[in-house]
Amino acid sequence: MAEAGAILDRGFHLKLRSVVPFLYGHSLYVYWDSFGKYLVIFSTVLFILFVICVGIAINSWMSLRNVRRGRF
Repeated sequence: MAEAGAILDRGFHLKLRSVVPFLYGHSLYVYWDSFGKYLVIFSTVLFILFVICVGIAINSWMSLRNVRRGRF
Protein backbone atom coordinates (compact mmCIF):
# COMPACT_ATOMS: atom_id res chain seq x y z
CA MET A 1 0.00 0.00 0.00
CA ALA A 2 2.92 2.34 0.64
CA GLU A 3 4.08 1.87 -2.93
CA ALA A 4 0.63 2.83 -4.20
CA GLY A 5 0.73 5.94 -2.05
CA ALA A 6 4.15 6.89 -3.43
CA ILE A 7 2.96 6.40 -7.01
CA LEU A 8 -0.17 8.46 -6.38
CA ASP A 9 1.94 11.16 -4.74
CA ARG A 10 4.23 11.39 -7.77
CA GLY A 11 1.26 11.44 -10.12
CA PHE A 12 -0.43 14.16 -8.11
CA HIS A 13 2.67 16.36 -8.14
CA LEU A 14 3.16 15.79 -11.86
CA LYS A 15 -0.43 16.77 -12.61
CA LEU A 16 -0.19 19.75 -10.29
CA ARG A 17 2.89 20.98 -12.14
CA SER A 18 1.17 20.46 -15.48
CA VAL A 19 -1.65 22.83 -14.47
CA VAL A 20 0.68 25.85 -14.14
CA PRO A 21 1.01 26.57 -17.90
CA PHE A 22 -2.78 26.89 -18.09
CA LEU A 23 -3.00 29.64 -15.47
CA TYR A 24 -3.55 33.31 -16.26
CA GLY A 25 -0.51 34.95 -17.81
CA HIS A 26 0.96 31.78 -19.29
CA SER A 27 1.05 30.67 -22.91
CA LEU A 28 -1.64 27.98 -22.67
CA TYR A 29 -4.20 30.09 -20.80
CA VAL A 30 -6.43 30.20 -23.90
CA TYR A 31 -6.98 26.44 -23.47
CA TRP A 32 -8.02 26.67 -19.80
CA ASP A 33 -11.72 26.06 -20.49
CA SER A 34 -11.16 23.11 -22.80
CA PHE A 35 -8.34 21.27 -21.02
CA GLY A 36 -6.99 23.00 -17.91
CA LYS A 37 -10.06 22.49 -15.74
CA TYR A 38 -9.93 18.76 -16.31
CA LEU A 39 -6.32 18.64 -15.12
CA VAL A 40 -7.39 20.29 -11.87
CA ILE A 41 -10.20 17.77 -11.41
CA PHE A 42 -7.84 14.88 -12.14
CA SER A 43 -5.31 16.27 -9.65
CA THR A 44 -8.01 16.50 -7.01
CA VAL A 45 -9.02 12.88 -7.60
CA LEU A 46 -5.38 11.77 -7.32
CA PHE A 47 -5.02 13.71 -4.07
CA ILE A 48 -8.12 12.06 -2.60
CA LEU A 49 -6.84 8.61 -3.59
CA PHE A 50 -3.44 9.46 -2.06
CA VAL A 51 -5.05 10.46 1.23
CA ILE A 52 -7.08 7.24 1.28
CA CYS A 53 -3.99 5.09 0.59
CA VAL A 54 -1.98 6.83 3.29
CA GLY A 55 -4.86 6.41 5.74
CA ILE A 56 -5.08 2.69 4.99
CA ALA A 57 -1.30 2.30 5.35
CA ILE A 58 -1.24 4.12 8.70
CA ASN A 59 -4.22 2.15 9.99
CA SER A 60 -2.61 -1.14 8.93
CA TRP A 61 0.65 -0.17 10.59
CA MET A 62 -1.10 0.74 13.84
CA SER A 63 -3.08 -2.53 13.82
CA LEU A 64 0.08 -4.57 13.21
CA ARG A 65 1.88 -2.71 16.01
CA ASN A 66 -0.99 -3.46 18.42
CA VAL A 67 -1.06 -7.15 17.46
CA ARG A 68 2.71 -7.45 18.01
CA ARG A 69 2.39 -5.82 21.42
CA GLY A 70 -0.39 -8.22 22.40
CA ARG A 71 -3.17 -5.65 22.39
CA PHE A 72 -6.26 -6.46 20.41
